[in-house]
Amino acid sequence: MSSKSDPRRPPTATFDLRPQLTQTEKEAANLDYYALLCFMFAFIGIIAKYKIALWISVVCCVASLANMKSAESGVRAVTSTVSLCLMGLAMAYFGPNAPYFV
Repeated sequence: MSSKSDPRRPPTATFDLRPQLTQTEKEAANLDYYALLCFMFAFIGIIAKYKIALWISVVCCVASLANMKSAESGVRAVTSTVSLCLMGLAMAYFGPNAPYFV
């Protein structure tokens, strides 16, 4: 066979020289920042009794659920973020120190 009829062009071939990610770097890249923000704002809202922090936590929870990939859906993480948001709101509005008129 003649090299002139070969459709491959070796001089124009490029190779991917990026370093491969390790397992811990892959896990860090897949970290759900919305869920982390949801936990942080929920704890701030529950401890300091800030309703705005609890509502921000709900927004972050909804964003986390919207951006979730089905392959990485952890039932425990989803359940804990949703329940923490809802329980925080319930404590803020219906707790023992809740105002009568909101």
